[in-house]
Amino acid sequence: MPARLPYPFPGMLLRGWIRKGIPKTVVAILAVGWAAMSWNQYHSFSVEEMGVDGEVILQYYDREIRLLEASDRANSYQEWMFGEYDPDEWLLDSEELIEEKYLDATGDEGERLLDCIDYRLTGDTDSVNFSDDPDYLAEVKDWLITGGDEQRCWHFEMYLALTDDPEITEIYRSQNDQLMWRVTAVSILYDSLFILGVAAAIFCFVRRNKQAPSVPRIARSWAPSTLIGVFFAANLLLDHWFDVAGYIYDLQEILFGWWLTYPVYEFLWRSFPAFCLIFFFLKWPRNAWKTFGLSKPVHIPLLIAAFGMVSIAEYALFYFAPVTDTDPTDFLDSATVDTYYMLTTLFTSVVLAPVFEEIVFRGFLFQGLRGKIGTLWAGVVSTFLFALIHTQYDFWGWVSVGITGAAAAFLVWRTGSLKTAIALHALTNLLITGNVYLHYQLPL
Repeated sequence: MPARLPYPFPGMLLRGWIRKGIPKTVVAILAVGWAAMSWNQYHSFSVEEMGVDGEVILQYYDREIRLLEASDRANSYQEWMFGEYDPDEWLLDSEELIEEKYLDATGDEGERLLDCIDYRLTGDTDSVNFSDDPDYLAEVKDWLITGGDEQRCWHFEMYLALTDDPEITEIYRSQNDQLMWRVTAVSILYDSLFILGVAAAIFCFVRRNKQAPSVPRIARSWAPSTLIGVFFAANLLLDHWFDVAGYIYDLQEILFGWWLTYPVYEFLWRSFPAFCLIFFFLKWPRNAWKTFGLSKPVHIPLLIAAFGMVSIAEYALFYFAPVTDTDPTDFLDSATVDTYYMLTTLFTSVVLAPVFEEIVFRGFLFQGLRGKIGTLWAGVVSTFLFALIHTQYDFWGWVSVGITGAAAAFLVWRTGSLKTAIALHALTNLLITGNVYLHYQLPL
């Protein structure tokens, strides 16, 4: 009876590559292809390539100017939150950015926004948008009182620049204070976790007496060149898999309606690289569960400690990184406040992304490379690739992503399990997504 082969198809045919490694020439070709694809994706996220959603731009500036107004009544904690922030400098930069990139997409509302910014900077009300006709002002007042989704901060500010109306002033300030308290609540939560994290880090450092778990036996058998090569190949195939997932999306929408299509689409493309690696290297799912230590519980103290260390690094990045132009599209992709949209966004960012990205980067790459090139270099390589795969960010965005990736690699090394790393990834994405929703998208 023939000996049982250790890997299923295609590993059955390519088990020599799994143990000895893909030829370096093949890896180099795959790496060049992946780099070219990633470069194109990076450029596709620029304003010039993708165009501009005018509603996103208007929503962003509406909320930011509201916070400027509310900051006049800020308490000491809120003033500390804004720190070295210079409102006039931000207004000047925003005025220039809107004129250069966003005016065509925002139309008349963009013109009113510019007039509002100019009024804040100079007190000038000479624009035609500042009409002091009594009948017009009465219509505007009625519209501002009755409410509506189309109301923007500049509608209030341009009205109040011409008339000292206590009723409209109260409505406007109430809305802006509500937004300020949302932002403050997220900040308090973040700062509380930061303080708790630093305390937990000190505790874990003082109590460190347990040796880090060894690399799983199966992971030690994966050749580094094969891991890297299959990673590049899976991401190259992902570029074409998007088209397949899109066809499936359209078919689902026809057969089952719209409500389930987006989560399935997100699952299909986000899980693809992970399933490629699982299919190639493992007898799924038993070996995956064992190799990734998924039977172990989440290590809460280490999780909080890692979050605290990430927070310190992010604070340092914020203060020492050079100032860059603010792009509103970095903060939100859609101006919608639909509950379904928010739930699907949370599902994607807090469940799908942490699970499948951790399987790929900390499960396969980090654990697989550790046994061959050492823990430090495995962490560097896996974190570097994890940062670069986020092609929607600039250099400093990659540094920020890399900080979280390095912390996740530390957690996997310290616990021998992906669970705590997945929890850190999910917690980070939850705070970011929740902040974006409360700040920019939840109705006032």
